[in-house]
Amino acid sequence: MPNDALIPSEQQIFAWIEQIFAQGVRRPGHPADEWAERFCLERFNELGLERVRLKLYDS
Repeated sequence: MPNDALIPSEQQIFAWIEQIFAQGVRRPGHPADEWAERFCLERFNELGLERVRLKLYDS
């Protein structure tokens, strides 16, 4: 059952989108792509999701 206190507001979600957009091109292998991966991983953990991990794929 989700904890309502952890659910981000619409304002917070849009702030996150702006942060991600500000990093620039997020194509695989670019620094902004790796930044966005870590950013999402951290947000998911903060929201209480369990067993969150990154999985690398060969491109």
